[in-house]
Amino acid sequence: MSKASWDHIVILKQLQLDSWGSGASKKCNIYTGWGKKISLICRCRCCSAGVEGMFEVTLLYFPGCAISVDSMSWTSKLRAFVVETYFKNADSIIETQRLFRRHFGVSRHGKIPDRKTISLWVANFRETGACLKRKSPGRPRHVRTLENVAAARDAVTKSPRRSACKQASALGLSQRSLRRILHEDLKFHPNKMMLVQEMKECNWPNRKKCCEVLLENVVPDDVVLSSDEAHFHLSGCVNKQNFRYWAESNPRQKHERPLHTEHVTVWCAVSHLGAIDAYFFEENNETVTVNSQRYVHMLRSFVQPQLHQFGQSEVWFQQDGAIVQITNYFQIIHGIANTNVSKPPNMYSR
Repeated sequence: MSKASWDHIVILKQLQLDSWGSGASKKCNIYTGWGKKISLICRCRCCSAGVEGMFEVTLLYFPGCAISVDSMSWTSKLRAFVVETYFKNADSIIETQRLFRRHFGVSRHGKIPDRKTISLWVANFRETGACLKRKSPGRPRHVRTLENVAAARDAVTKSPRRSACKQASALGLSQRSLRRILHEDLKFHPNKMMLVQEMKECNWPNRKKCCEVLLENVVPDDVVLSSDEAHFHLSGCVNKQNFRYWAESNPRQKHERPLHTEHVTVWCAVSHLGAIDAYFFEENNETVTVNSQRYVHMLRSFVQPQLHQFGQSEVWFQQDGAIVQITNYFQIIHGIANTNVSKPPNMYSR
């Protein structure tokens, strides 16, 4: 068949044939261009000379490996014809398909709108007055374009402490899209802020001296009962569990906070043999400050009954060094534990 005998001639698409074999037939009336991009010239099967409609193309000049290309384009004109035909023929889907095949010259085995597709177009027309696909509700989708990636980088650089949820809202993106941009495009990571105690100049040599004393006096088989208090702050403090700092590398950012704020104090001790339960410094369900009297009361009424669980004749008891200055706790521990107690000189935990 020559090009002149075709009803209408349209260029459908282009294919790259660099990787195919050498069995190309020369019985071809269209552009061959072996090893290069070629243009497929197809016969238009629609009722007019326009490109819109259904197209069936068969690439015949490769013997033994013919390629079929079906391009289905349900344009607005096709949908309008289907809906109009549907209403004119007593809402009959079968009659609509028959007239569609006849009107557009579709072969017996050619593809036509199925029952589900026709029902969907009719439902859309009744609801919106249009045959096209209904727009999905909610926020329109955004792709990870270069513009959105650049906008996200600028926003995060200016406000690295703002949460991803707020950043997405400010940029008009969904949270999932923004997180994909941050992780996959910008290679940013949510870094946690470290909460550290405010340090003074005298703390560093005291800590070093404490470590040296421990290395000299504690042997590997000794039982070390380590105790400490934790302040659960009641005021607005930074919660590092939900605080993130978006950046390409971890900035090791720190946040200093005052040593004494409104809080509730909880004491606990632990060793390799076990742990002593938590103790809350409270009176009448009210938080109280830890002083020498309350600390001694805690040792006698709470710690002493639980020390028997270790079954050791000698226990290293480590505690906060601030108590050293306000109470004779070594004598108290000697009385309640019935053990020899010694205090290394100038040993402080801070």
